[in-house]
Amino acid sequence: MKHLLIVVCLWFGVISASSQRLAFSTGLGLGSEIQKNARPGIRAVLHFSGYYNLNTALSLGFEVSNSGNISLYPTGSKFDETGTILTIDPSGMHANTLLAKGRYSWHEKDLQLFAELGLGVNTFFYKYPTFDIERVDHRDLAIQPEVGFVMERFQLSLCYFHGGSTPQFNNFDQGYEVRLRSVSISALYIKGGFRLEALRKK
Repeated sequence: MKHLLIVVCLWFGVISASSQRLAFSTGLGLGSEIQKNARPGIRAVLHFSGYYNLNTALSLGFEVSNSGNISLYPTGSKFDETGTILTIDPSGMHANTLLAKGRYSWHEKDLQLFAELGLGVNTFFYKYPTFDIERVDHRDLAIQPEVGFVMERFQLSLCYFHGGSTPQFNNFDQGYEVRLRSVSISALYIKGGFRLEALRKK
């Protein structure tokens, strides 16, 4: 993940020096977790995007984000009747995501409307499932369609995020068995933030 971020930053640095058609956006999102046969949870996402404007309508770019369940102690984690098996609630997953994005925008009066699609890699991870194991994770394909508007420098959007499957884990910890089943997690977010057109040619 770190190496990919370095490559992305260098690529946009080269583009900035040569064409000066960059745009950036950053912000927060809040939404509902979508998981089959489970109660919806609330997830938050912190995101940063960079774009290269091909023209006034089309842009290509990337997005990096970190998301997670707002609850620090998922209520679905529980022991069985014997007290020897702990089943961890998979909704407690955090996620790191890197997307390549295409964006189409158009203007309606004072609003810039847009629709975009992101494709990339998402990594769900769970910290300390047992005392001596720091983290378990699973990487999968991520898809994110998004629509919204920009008014001056404020951006508001609605997006559907499909992050793929979570990791599966089975091990022992201090005399009992720890189980974490793999599930497919998606989320519907409302995202707000700021967009800056940096050094754009006129």
